[in-house]
Order: sequence, then structure tokens, then C-alpha cells
Amino acid sequence: MENEIPSLNMSEIYTTVKKYIIVKPESEIEILRTIIAAMPGNVYWKASDGRILGCNDNMAQSLGYNSPEEIIGKRNDELLDPVTACGLDKIDQKIFIEGVAQTVEELGVLCGQPTIFISKKIPLFDESGNVFGILGVSFDITERKQMEEALKIAKEKAEEANRSKTEFITNLSHDVKTPLAGIIGIAELLTYRLSAEELDFAKILLISSRQLLTFFDNCLEVFKLEKSNAKLVTENFNLKTAIDEICDIFSPTTTSRGLYLNVDYADNVSEYITGSRTGIYRIILNLVSNAVKFTAKGGVTIRVRQIENMLQIVVEDTGIGIPANKQEAIFEHFTRLIPSYRGKYDGNGIGLYIVHKFVASMHGTINVISEPEEGSQFIVTLPLQEQAIQPALISPKINTARAPAAIQSPLQIAPTPTNTVPPEQAAIKILLVEDNQVVQRIQASLLGSFGCKIDIAETGEQALDAFQPGKYDLIFMDIGLPDIQGDLTAKLIRKLERGTDERTPIIALTAHVSESAASTHGVYGINDTMQKPLSREQAKEVIERYVKNKGMQKKSQHLESVKRMLII
Repeated sequence: MENEIPSLNMSEIYTTVKKYIIVKPESEIEILRTIIAAMPGNVYWKASDGRILGCNDNMAQSLGYNSPEEIIGKRNDELLDPVTACGLDKIDQKIFIEGVAQTVEELGVLCGQPTIFISKKIPLFDESGNVFGILGVSFDITERKQMEEALKIAKEKAEEANRSKTEFITNLSHDVKTPLAGIIGIAELLTYRLSAEELDFAKILLISSRQLLTFFDNCLEVFKLEKSNAKLVTENFNLKTAIDEICDIFSPTTTSRGLYLNVDYADNVSEYITGSRTGIYRIILNLVSNAVKFTAKGGVTIRVRQIENMLQIVVEDTGIGIPANKQEAIFEHFTRLIPSYRGKYDGNGIGLYIVHKFVASMHGTINVISEPEEGSQFIVTLPLQEQAIQPALISPKINTARAPAAIQSPLQIAPTPTNTVPPEQAAIKILLVEDNQVVQRIQASLLGSFGCKIDIAETGEQALDAFQPGKYDLIFMDIGLPDIQGDLTAKLIRKLERGTDERTPIIALTAHVSESAASTHGVYGINDTMQKPLSREQAKEVIERYVKNKGMQKKSQHLESVKRMLII
């Protein structure tokens, strides 16, 4: 605030005026008084005993007087209320004693109104170097302070409202997705147990519930993107493998509809690149999903090129195309080229909005080349970071990739599978930590279908009581438990394993998975973070991956033990 006070040097002002105005010596004092009287703010000077020796017109008027002559010789206690006068006297006395200039905020009541001044006060010295008075300049900042306070209150209210909104969305995510997970789980179980007409009904239920879950997830993602807290993590990853995974997701759809899905990966693009795997994966996933949805004949091609230091990803289709006057609007959220009530194409107008946000987050560009009935090309260009020769170190995995439910059909649901788990895994023991009884039953039934033996704990305390190092092959841990949070429970389990060779894989299950959450879970000793509901394919993949890895680890430990014995 100090720099807001104009620098006033009375001698410089007077010298400058005298330089350009020819005056007689006897009128110099009058000229100086005229200048001071017209100056902005309150200008005043006092004697060492606190008496006012002079001031400008503003000073007199702010105290309720008509002219400076009316207050000359008065002290603060004669002009102001006792509290205000006492506060100002303390500041003045400090300057008299220390002989050092001060810039302060002065609070008081002037003419019955609370007032705030920002004041610059300097000591006045005589020829012997003694302080004989004070020169002060004060500006009324009451209105500005009131505005600052109002803005502060408004900011606090906005932040509180935002916190409430975030908490509401988080609770909504849990409260909606938990029962929805139950619906999806039951529907999936029924597709493996029913036959004929009842099986068709179960498949329709499964498809519908997955569509609802996809829409809900997309709405949550829009909320996170608009809050700008979708932090993209840079990592080394295999782009070619990521694209192959996306093609595997859409292969059943394109095959059943007679469409091709091709990948043209240029030789000059390294398989391993450095960037946001999540961002690039979602961009390609959403663009391919959109292309497949609006293509009835022909197919979709994914092209990957390197142009100088830029990575170019093109997704082109032979679908219905986009009119020129609609090509900008398609990137707005909840905007659909063909409203759901008018056409046969499903969706919710969120996919391309998410693509646009991810592209912008990575400082890239996206362009559209399209004509009605001629297909479309979506061209994404991203800055290419230094390419990675070696794959990245394995970090806690986030299973956010999910086949878009909006494009599934009853024909795409796999027939009732046989138990494909190897015989040596038939005695797998799993600890399921879950407080919701519906989810308990569904997950237990799902895992039991693989020949697993399931123990259930409804709280973190029960999980800790049940756990013993080496007792379980896998632990599925719900994060939102009623007593000890799931991540803290996992950390306490890791403490119980200290001093042993055991490290039971812990899989976190949550309704609102994110990269930041998964990163935090890794700190707590959680191996993997997955989103509810856990599908049969996901359960199968987790069991095979972690039980196989655990068996290999034990074999390796055994070999090391044998080596040590031979050395001895």
C-alpha cells in the first residue's frame, strides 16, 4: 500500500512553481499556502506537542470545519473521539521518538462515520537534527476497503458453494453408482445363468444399465474438466498397444455390423512415446466411438503420423458426415448433431466435448474435415515430447478403460462362458472388504464362479481381524468403508506383513476412480485401482494376473533360498 501514497516533497514543489512564476519575496509564502490548500488528500503538519500547525482544505473539511484556520492549534483529542485520538497519538509519538517515517493504516470515526486512512508520516528536523514536528499525508481508503471486504466475502461464499458442489458430486457418484453396480452385477450374472427369453431380458437389462453408467461417468468427467482439476500425468507408454486395445473394444461392434476398423501406423512414429496416456487414450477412444456410431457402411481408419515435432492422429470414417455450419457446435458439451428424440443415433453429446478439452489440456489442436454423406476426418495434432526407447516403469494401474456401453447390442454379449481359470487356481482365497450387502453378494457370486473361496469383511476393523500374512491370495478393498477408510486399512495390512515374505495383492474398488486417487492408493500399498462395478472379464483378468504373479514370486523366492543353502 505504501506505493499508493503520492510522493510529496514540499521544497521541490515550491522550487518548481517559483521557477516558472515570477513572484515577489513577500508573496512566496502565500503561493506555497495556495498550493498546499489545493492538494488532494489530507495534508497536515504538527508540532512535537501534537498541536496542528497547518493543513490543507481537505483536512479541515474532513473534520467538519470550513477552513484550515479553524483547527490550527488544536490537538487530536480536541478534534476526534477519545479512541481515535488515542490511536493516532501513539503513532505520532513513535515517529517523534524514533525519528523514522511511517506508512500506516489509521482507523477512526470522522463526522460520525467509521473511516480508514492510509497515511505517510515523516519527521521534521530542526537545524540541530532534533524532531520538532511531523508532516503527514493521508488518503481515505474506506470505500476501497469495503469493496475488498465485499469481494473477500463473495470469494469465500463462492469457494464454499464450490466445495459443497464438489462434495455433492462425490457423494452422488458413490450413492448412484453403488446401487447401479448392483444392477449391472445382477444382470451380468443372469446372462450366465438364464436361457431363452429370460436371457434376452437379462441382456437388455445389462445393456441399459451399462448405458446409464456410461452417461453418468461422462457427466462426472465433464464436471471434473470444467473444474480444471483433470490433472494429466505424463508417462512413457506404448501408443501402438493402446490403439490395439481400443480396436479390441470396438471389434465386436464393427464385425457384427460388417464394418472395417483399420490402423495405419507410420514407420517414423515410435511405439513408445512420452505424454499423457490417459488423455491420448480418451481422445482416440471417443473419436473412434463417435465414428463407429455414425457409420453404417464402410468403416473407420485410425492414422498416426509424425510431422516434424508434432504427433498427428487422424480418425476418419465413411459415415453420415457433418454440415459445415455444425462443425464448431459439436465440441460444445451436451450438444448433439441429431437430437435423441429425432434420430436413431444414441449418445449424450459429451464425447467430443471431452476430446476437445483433453486436446486443449495437452496444448494441441483438433480440426474437422467433413461433408454430409461423405464421412468425416478428425485431425488431432499434439506436441511430441521426447520419445521413449524403453517402456516406463510399472506404476499403479488405473482401469478406466471400459467398452462404451452406448454401442453395445444383445448380439455382442458373450455366450455363457466356461470356467477358464487354470485348475491350480481353483483354491484361490479372497478377502472381499465391502460394506454394501448387495455388492457383497454380487461380487462374492462373481468371484465364486471362478472357484474362489470368499471371506467377507464389512469394515476395516473386520478386515484387519480376518487378515493374516499368507492367508489370502487376493484382497478386494472398497475405499469408502464406514469405520477405517479402505486405503488406510490397506496400509495397516502392509504393516502386518512386515518381517514376512508375504505381500498379498490389494485391489481397490471405488465409484470415482481418478489418476490422482490411484497415485495416492499406491502410497498406501494398493496394487491396483478399479472402478465399480467389477465386470466378469475384469475379475478374471485380475485373478489370472495377480495369482500367476504371486506364484512366480514364490518360485523365485524358493530358488533364492536354495541358492543361499548351496552357497553355505
